[in-house]
This record gives sequence, structure tokens and C-alpha cells, in this order.
Amino acid sequence: MLQNLRIGTKLTAFLILAFLVSIAVSGFFLSRAMDAKAQAEIQMRAEMLTRVMNSVRSYTSLYISPKLSQRSLPESAFIAETVPAFSARTVFDTFRADPQFADYSYKEATLNPTSPKDQADAFEQNLV
Repeated sequence: MLQNLRIGTKLTAFLILAFLVSIAVSGFFLSRAMDAKAQAEIQMRAEMLTRVMNSVRSYTSLYISPKLSQRSLPESAFIAETVPAFSARTVFDTFRADPQFADYSYKEATLNPTSPKDQADAFEQNLV
């Protein structure tokens, strides 16, 4: 079949084939690079959010809890704001109220939480 074609037609067919192959190969590698970049971006955002929540927890432990514990309250009084996880959850809920971050989630999975929202599920129990 190719023997009957002129050299110009053969060259054109070869160039078209080479172009299509190079487009496919480039598309494959570009797709992989974009997936890796998206994965890195998600990981960076998750780490940043975790650090912010840990900062809120530290602030609560170092500054809020001591101030509230100095007040004369009955022994049976439980102040949720003294629990670092409560502070982190409250700050995160405010953060999540922004529609741009509505898909984000935060959970401090524990076996015996002060808030039922932080109860570890079966998978998390194996990790904790």
C-alpha cells in the first residue's frame, strides 16, 4: 500500500503519525505531572491546616486553660473552652463557614473524646 504512494505523501503520513504519538506521550506525562502537583498542593494545605489547629490547641493549653482555672468555680463545673480540642474544633468550624473551605474536614479522633464528634471510627481506632 505504501509502495504506491509518492514520497511527499509518505512523508506527510509519517509526520502526522509522529505528531499524534508525541501528543499522546506529552499528554500522558503532563497528566502525571499535574496529578503530582495537585497531590503536593493538597498535602501542603493539609499540613498547614494541621499546624494551625495545633497552634490553637497550644494557645488554649498555655493561655486560656490557666486563666480559666484561676477563677473560683465549683469543682463540678466543666468549661469546654479549657479543652484544646474544643478550641480547635470551634476555630475550624468558623474557618469552614467560608464557602471556599466548606469541603474541608477536621477531626481529633480519640477513643474517649469529650465531644462525640471526635469519636474514633473502626479504622481510626486501629491508628490511635
